[in-house]
Amino acid sequence: MRPNTANIKKAFVVLFVLAAMAVAAFLPGRFVGTAEAQRSGAAIYAQNCARCHGANGRAQTRQGRASEATDLTSDDWMPDTARDTRIVTRGKGSMPAFGKRLTPAQVGAAVQYIRRFKR
Repeated sequence: MRPNTANIKKAFVVLFVLAAMAVAAFLPGRFVGTAEAQRSGAAIYAQNCARCHGANGRAQTRQGRASEATDLTSDDWMPDTARDTRIVTRGKGSMPAFGKRLTPAQVGAAVQYIRRFKR
């Protein structure tokens, strides 16, 4: 019986997300809620996300409107660490995947940073 490639890919993504969450859980002082994490997340966001989602998270940039980027301040978007980590890592729609460009810690910092737009 041959393994199902789609199931193997799904399992790999789940393991990657769990590994990223485990890293964040074991290094909470380094990445979650600290001033350093916020600066790191802000820099990662500015470099990789702001061109579409905007500096304010409202996705009202030229590229954001063209690609229908998610408005991170909208009532329609609710932060979900696992889902958001998966989307940043794998991409979604016209959003590129950042899993090869960013480390799991950088993905975690960016995911934590975008929560600030819901305050």
